[in-house]
Amino acid sequence: MTVARLVRSLLLLCCFSAGEPTTANTAASSSGTAKSSSIRQPTWGTGRQNRHADIRPRHTTATAQRLLADYYAGKLRPALPAAVGKVIREASAQQYAWAKPEWGRYRRRAVVLADPAGAGEFAIWAWDIVPEAAVQQALRVLSGMVGELAPDIRQRLVSGVQPSKVALFKRPEQVWTDIPEHSIWKGTEFGANDWLSGVGGTRAVPVSSSDTRNVMEAADDPYREESVLVHEFGHHIHNLVLPDCVARAADVAHAHAVASGSYSPGRYMVSSVFEHMANGAAAWFQGTCRSDVNDGIISRPRLLARDPTLFSLMQYIFTPSVARMRYRSLCPACSTKWSPEAAVPLLEPGPPAPLIKLPLDQCISAASSWRPVPRNAPDCSDMKSECRARAIAGQCDTHPDMLTLCQLSCGVCRQVSSSPGCLDRNASCFVAASVQGRCQSDAAGMGPQGMGCLLSCGNCTAARI
Repeated sequence: MTVARLVRSLLLLCCFSAGEPTTANTAASSSGTAKSSSIRQPTWGTGRQNRHADIRPRHTTATAQRLLADYYAGKLRPALPAAVGKVIREASAQQYAWAKPEWGRYRRRAVVLADPAGAGEFAIWAWDIVPEAAVQQALRVLSGMVGELAPDIRQRLVSGVQPSKVALFKRPEQVWTDIPEHSIWKGTEFGANDWLSGVGGTRAVPVSSSDTRNVMEAADDPYREESVLVHEFGHHIHNLVLPDCVARAADVAHAHAVASGSYSPGRYMVSSVFEHMANGAAAWFQGTCRSDVNDGIISRPRLLARDPTLFSLMQYIFTPSVARMRYRSLCPACSTKWSPEAAVPLLEPGPPAPLIKLPLDQCISAASSWRPVPRNAPDCSDMKSECRARAIAGQCDTHPDMLTLCQLSCGVCRQVSSSPGCLDRNASCFVAASVQGRCQSDAAGMGPQGMGCLLSCGNCTAARI
């Protein structure tokens, strides 16, 4: 062993023992170089699950990051432009010169969501070589996320012009461009990044993908401290499912996050609106335990504490229920192998981004179930001084009393009310309160004798515990 290699080994050992990022990551962070869930080099947490220091993506460069951002923005030119937008119905390996016969057929393996009227479906596709266990695990995760979508947004997932899907590929036999829809990138600079663990769907090619190693949390997966599937499906939702007015609100939220300076310089989470939304979804569903790319925003309370505007957008896109899907409760082994939330540092380089009002009231439709969260509601508060610290440590999910004592820090205002009778007695309350502004102009009509919009108007009386 050379002296240089010995020194490097000792440095890595020290980093793992101290639970700090590797020297490579530390250098990248200090220089402002951003990382990506699909093109970034993982930070290796506490060290107890990071024994494979040599298993890492190779090209975590600004060029690779630019290519991915351009891909989501629709700026890249594929090698086979005539095939862009074509969704493969079914195929055999013999149809492609680059495919191996032992892969079998590329086919639908599971249906996540089907339109009752038969208009379309959202399904999981894979070659026969992909194990059924990986398909079933992906089905559990995607079903949980889809079930949390607001009803009107969920319907858009299966009502597109082209069917959208998530496709799985199996390493080491396959790479992401072996997904037939993504094979258009073979022979391009973007496609040369064959180490990618997945990409999100776009309007040009409505197919997201994920490496089965990550789905099954294999020991040789370089991204085993996060769910690539959750992240890429976050891209899928942003790029393919959101109405245009909601997508414009996402642009506003990202621009505000960048301008606020609340994130560490060069953080990948704010490198583009696409990564802002995908990392926000990962935090919403607890699909990561990393801190290098997202400043440690790995849960709803942390997202609320550091980027409340993005939190409010996620509340619009997903059903803000307390009994929500959490990736940590569905993963094969992350509940024991991932660092506990309390051990993942929340980086706070400056004050949190101030909350701004997004133009979401313009997006309300007859099918929308969204209701604005009244920030000034008396019963939307923390009753203990330690609420914020406990919420950031992950106790909102482990201590039931937090949902009563720390509603504000846990981000569950309006889902759990400590005030008896605090509710809306009319389904039109959210429109009257958020769009028509009648809480101020029609106080009597909005009160108990009228429509009874106590919750939407934030007129509940705080309970004293």
